[in-house]
Amino acid sequence: MPAAGTFVHLHVHSHFSLLDGANTIPGLVGAAVENRMKALALTDHGNVFGAVQFYRACAAAGVKPILGMEAYVAPGSRFDRKKAAGSPYYHFILLARNAEGYRNLIRLSTLAYLEGFYYKPRIDREILAQHSRGLIGMSACLSSEINRAALGASDDDLRGAIEQHRDMFEPGCFFLELQRNGIPEQERVLERIPSMSRALGIPLVASNDIHYLAREDHRAQEIHLCINTGTTLEDGDRMQFGSDQFYFRSGAEMERVLGDFPEALSNTLQVADMIDLELDFSEMHLPKFEADGVTDLTAYFRSLCEEGCRQRYPSFDHSPEIRKRLEYEMKVIETTGYVSYFLIVWDFIRYAREHGIP
Repeated sequence: MPAAGTFVHLHVHSHFSLLDGANTIPGLVGAAVENRMKALALTDHGNVFGAVQFYRACAAAGVKPILGMEAYVAPGSRFDRKKAAGSPYYHFILLARNAEGYRNLIRLSTLAYLEGFYYKPRIDREILAQHSRGLIGMSACLSSEINRAALGASDDDLRGAIEQHRDMFEPGCFFLELQRNGIPEQERVLERIPSMSRALGIPLVASNDIHYLAREDHRAQEIHLCINTGTTLEDGDRMQFGSDQFYFRSGAEMERVLGDFPEALSNTLQVADMIDLELDFSEMHLPKFEADGVTDLTAYFRSLCEEGCRQRYPSFDHSPEIRKRLEYEMKVIETTGYVSYFLIVWDFIRYAREHGIP
């Protein structure tokens, strides 16, 4: 049994990284328990779809949940849809440090779909800077802006990319990520990033970019990627990870592969200790209906219900049976706290009908 508390995984994908991750949430949490890791992160690509399921599973197993996302970041504006040389996005890790950070994480995920979608749901530096409070940033994998710069840019350009990312976050909330999954380009990154870490006073953090649970599961993940990209295993130029080492490594394995950077390993515990987030499931968290001139939502809701009932039942005002049934239905909605929800749904259905939208 490995020693407890020596390392935690902060860069982890589940099947909510659609057709890319081959992990189930119960499997990931079970592996954390088996390896006596006190915390575990979930950082799916471009979304937080699995956050609540993951949080509940971790809490039930006695593992501290760290909610995050591997964001797609547009190289320029999130509104830019022009085909350009290179990738239309970079990767970047975001972790929610507290309740404000979780709200910002959700906001960024929403804006990525509503405003930035181009091949992938993308954010940009503008909205990341606006919504970075309460978040921890990590420089991610070889597909990140920082690590691409480490592979070919000058020292000045690499330093500039690192400083630009650091300055978007609160002090002490940005980390330079190190990975070693058997890919030659990672070794070139490891030759440059640690010296920049020392020069700029930015801490290192180790990760394994988990996409599947056990090493032998890499073929299943390759099949996921083939479905994702419309290719087959026989295609020589298909998208591949180039390694079978993106699995749930134990703390001892992480010490073996990145033991020459002990501070990067121990800093995973520091990041876990920085997380102070509790989700409250004891009450409903629904949006509030707002309309000009409406101050009493329950009274407005009741008036709409009665109006609709009169349209459908001309005898409504003279029928105790219909009125009794309506009163029962309205009470159920009111006592369960769904008045705002029903008004919001009524409002967009009303708008659709008035504008001929099926």
